[in-house]
Amino acid sequence: MSSEEATVAPEEGYTGPEIGPNLFWDDVRIGMGMLVNGLFLLLLGAVIGPAILPVLLYALLVLIGGIFTVLGLKVCASIPSESGVSQYALGAFVCGALCFVTAIVNWFMSWSQPVLVGATVVLGAASAVMFTIVFAGCARFLHHHWLTLLTTQFVIVAAFYSFLFILFVMTPLRENIAIELVALVLTAVVSVFAMYLASMTKTALTRAQQGLPVEGKLAATEAMAAAAGESGVSTEKGPQLEHVEPPSPEAPLFTESEVKGFQTDDGSAGKAIVGLMTGVFSVGVILYTIIAVLATSQ
Repeated sequence: MSSEEATVAPEEGYTGPEIGPNLFWDDVRIGMGMLVNGLFLLLLGAVIGPAILPVLLYALLVLIGGIFTVLGLKVCASIPSESGVSQYALGAFVCGALCFVTAIVNWFMSWSQPVLVGATVVLGAASAVMFTIVFAGCARFLHHHWLTLLTTQFVIVAAFYSFLFILFVMTPLRENIAIELVALVLTAVVSVFAMYLASMTKTALTRAQQGLPVEGKLAATEAMAAAAGESGVSTEKGPQLEHVEPPSPEAPLFTESEVKGFQTDDGSAGKAIVGLMTGVFSVGVILYTIIAVLATSQ
């Protein structure tokens, strides 16, 4: 199906842009998955809280959730500029990372500095709003109609929720138990919906990279039959199925310079992954050690 046909009749199985196997979009998919895991751990920590969990276990839970969330934002920041939201993804990562750092500082200072507390809340709210714009941009780029509608509306919801959350934290309203309970419920609802949108965006990206329609369901056998039909090969069983000799390769698919470029990119990606995981492990060990030392010294 040509791009003109897909534009004219998207309801006949339009698969969205042909992004195919792409390391940058692969990163976005991985980042979405990490973001879901991070938000889940943070939400679990917010719901259970230090009142139920031991302090060290609660701190470790929130710490791991924050690391997963920030890393997810970092990986998603490599989203291609063709999506139209690459700047928002980068801004969400920067604000999210600064929010994480200031939150750690606030933890050690018992959340006693209003300026630092305000910085954490505002940076977190800005990161959340900007990444909801990334959700909407991805859905729009993939021509996923109902997901575009949901994510666009969620941008407004996230902005309104962020305003209310800042108002709650920075005013005496946080001392009201009833309002605190309402804020916790709203946080849970918004977080769960954000995780749902991240999962749906990841699924849409996966289907787009596989050449499948980003909307609706398509069985694997139907997709194989459609691909075989386009190539002119019959999928019916019986005597009418002709044996076709595979063509002998006369020339390599890629030039020697292209193969070397692929190998160089693979080596760079491997080094980046190893460095990233080493950094994550080192930061976790250092922060956990600091928390353990401070807790035992009290």
